[in-house]
This record gives sequence, C-alpha cells and structure tokens, in this order.
Amino acid sequence: MIMLYCVCLQGVFLFCWVPFFTINVSNAICIRYELFDVSAICRIDPIAFSLFTWLGYVNSFLNPVIYTIFNNEFRRVFKSLLCSWKRTT
Repeated sequence: MIMLYCVCLQGVFLFCWVPFFTINVSNAICIRYELFDVSAICRIDPIAFSLFTWLGYVNSFLNPVIYTIFNNEFRRVFKSLLCSWKRTT
C-alpha cells in the first residue's frame, strides 16, 4: 500500500510539474539567446503555456485528495477540520 501511495504521489507530481518546468526553462533559454526566430520550439502557444501553468497549480489541489485516499490519519484530521469550519460559519 505504501508503494502504491508513493508511486501515485510521485506520478501525479511529475505529470503536473514536468510540463510546467520544461516549457519555462525552454522559454528562458529562448529569451536569453534570442532564439524566437530560429527555433520552432520557442514559439509556444499562449494557451499551451497557460494550460501547463495551471496543470502545475492543479497539483496543489490533488495532493490533499491523494493524502485523503491513502492515509487514514490525514483523512480523520481533514474531516474534523472541515466539520469544525462548517460549525463556526
């Protein structure tokens, strides 16, 4: 179970953040060496850039979901936090 948890957590992390860092590093290289006219990889669609940025942000949403699925203690505390917040409002 722990192995599945680690693989799931790392897989989601890599899926969400590798495109973000790849596109940002390549963009920084293109800016530094002025390669926008030379290389097709430097002409990144703004929608793709935004999508990959938001994919990185989605990881922040998925982490509590993954922790809740695999960790009973986290699930219990998370539920108590949500329920206590619900009572105070």
